[in-house]
Amino acid sequence: MWSALIELVEWTKDFFMQNGAFGLFILAFAEASFFPIPPDVVLIPLSLISPKNAIYYSCITAASSTLGGIFGYIIGVRAGRPLLLRFAGGKRFKQIEKMFGRYGGWAVAIAGFTPIPYKIFTIASGVFRMKITTFTMAALLSRSIRFLIEGTVIMVMGENALVYINKVLGPGSFIFIAAAAAAYCLMKKKKISMDLSNLNINNYWKKYIKRFGKFGIDLVSGFILAIFFGLLFFKIGLDSSARWLRIFDNKVLLAVKSLNVPAIFHTVRVINFLFQPHLIIIILVAILFIAWKIGRRKLFLFMTIISMSGSFLIQWGLKPLFQRPRISPFEEGLAFLEYGFPSGTMLVSTAVIGYIVFLLTHSKVISRSKPFIIMAAVIILFLIGFSRVFTGVSFPTDVIAGFLMGAIWVIVCVLTTNAYE
Repeated sequence: MWSALIELVEWTKDFFMQNGAFGLFILAFAEASFFPIPPDVVLIPLSLISPKNAIYYSCITAASSTLGGIFGYIIGVRAGRPLLLRFAGGKRFKQIEKMFGRYGGWAVAIAGFTPIPYKIFTIASGVFRMKITTFTMAALLSRSIRFLIEGTVIMVMGENALVYINKVLGPGSFIFIAAAAAAYCLMKKKKISMDLSNLNINNYWKKYIKRFGKFGIDLVSGFILAIFFGLLFFKIGLDSSARWLRIFDNKVLLAVKSLNVPAIFHTVRVINFLFQPHLIIIILVAILFIAWKIGRRKLFLFMTIISMSGSFLIQWGLKPLFQRPRISPFEEGLAFLEYGFPSGTMLVSTAVIGYIVFLLTHSKVISRSKPFIIMAAVIILFLIGFSRVFTGVSFPTDVIAGFLMGAIWVIVCVLTTNAYE
């Protein structure tokens, strides 16, 4: 049994290590909700390979683990709660739910900081309907503290950090549990409330929503999404010469080049035809016409122009900054055309198509067609990116970076539009 468990840990480590930060993100997310192997088995080796990026890896792990915990919470609500209600009985269940709602935040915080199986508490939090704000705060703080301590120690001590982590942080986390238990007994004796709901997080959130409405929610979610996309973009850009990026690009290029399907050749040919200069002008004019027709508002037309012009300016500014050569450089032309990072075609396409999708889904006339519009936009963007790789114009990571930066610009344009509305 132990040998099988060791083999599982080693396989997990090797599999996710090959995918770098992305693999770490997936493992941390999965471990917080259903997977048995902790993200430390990948976080620590990645940080030791590049100690200067240890904090970056720690932040990814903390954020992903928090998101995975929320997913575990949803599993508890959807699956665990009905099952436990059937076997435990309503009255007993309500008593446990009340107790967990009062002290569950502390349990999540302790589990998030220690080697205790974290997923048990994330799912239990959903089963017993802990306040989602209390759960998220406890999860984010405990996971951030744990992984940032590991990252900081590795960044400062390098390889010597392993001894410290194994001999101090492990036992230290259980000392933390003992200290928490002692603090609980003391606070109980002094009759100090342990209810995290007294922090009134919900009240602050309700005041925020009352003041800013739906725009407030859009602002917070857009800001978080933009930060996430920005971190991925700069990670790819700053590691453009890294081995894992070269391996990823080469594998994708080989896979794409091996596709010998007539339909693919015809599709790529059509896309390349549409991106000829004179046709691009016609398409842009058509897009402006659509923007004007949707509600006939000057704001929509103006912001569509901003999304177009801004995306062009952004790619012109970023290409000379990173100076990553194309697969096949242009023989003549503007100097910035020699660079392929990020893919300008993908950046502009994402920005323009993304904003048009926002306008179309914003319209009450075609509100029922939102899923089809979004799906069509995703397919179009995928085909555009695929064509850039298939024709050997851009590296796959150039295309991904173009999409990320284009998405950030869409978020900015959408939030600006909502703010003026």
